[in-house]
Amino acid sequence: MTQPALSLEGVWLSRRGVLVLEDVHLALDPGEVMAILGPNGSGKTTLLKVVLGLLAPQRGRVQVLGASPARARGRVGYVPQHAAFDRDFPIRVIDVVLMGRLHARGLRGGFDARDHAAARAALERVELPDQAARPIGALSGGQLQRVLIARALAMEPRLLLLDEPTASLDERVGGSFWDLLAELSRNAAVVIVSHDIGAVSRNVGSVACLNRRLFMHPSRRLTPDVLESAYGASMDTLAHDHAHHPAPPRGTRGA
Repeated sequence: MTQPALSLEGVWLSRRGVLVLEDVHLALDPGEVMAILGPNGSGKTTLLKVVLGLLAPQRGRVQVLGASPARARGRVGYVPQHAAFDRDFPIRVIDVVLMGRLHARGLRGGFDARDHAAARAALERVELPDQAARPIGALSGGQLQRVLIARALAMEPRLLLLDEPTASLDERVGGSFWDLLAELSRNAAVVIVSHDIGAVSRNVGSVACLNRRLFMHPSRRLTPDVLESAYGASMDTLAHDHAHHPAPPRGTRGA
């Protein structure tokens, strides 16, 4: 039997006294691309942090690539929704992407030729090879998001977690991003948090709807029942207003 790339069994987590994840079960196979849908505050980013080992659940079991999240961290790429560093810090694009290679360096010193080759290949894949020497603060929001994706790709991950990665990308680049994910899934499992319902329905293999509790849908077909389980709203409502996300049930704020 093939070992799952990701397995969560009966995961419960509360933050500041508020229940955020309730009895979450999830299984992701190697090479699978899964989307997680849900309204703002439903626990999506919190769930990614549990997989990364940044938050520990009060109950339940988490296995990442057959190990604990802490032991698997060097094989898991992560693209956050927002860049958590100073845009004015004097660092070049290539140096940010090289940070994705730190797991392979450990305490052994500087980057070698293989690291630089992996970083430049990652910039090629996100269509930014000519930006390598630019300071990070000179980039647009969409370019910065692509640099963060390249940083995750440079790691050569076995599991890739992406939190709203297309939010800052224009339509052309967003389309090539989904093509890139299809290519990456040959060697890695992918979990993508997204509100882009149309793109999800075309490009992922399965959908998980999270609103404190998680409901798996083995097909990417977004039926009215699937969308209502994620958002508590009808398909017609969502089709007219993708940017509107109903408030989560009481007790799920702060996720």
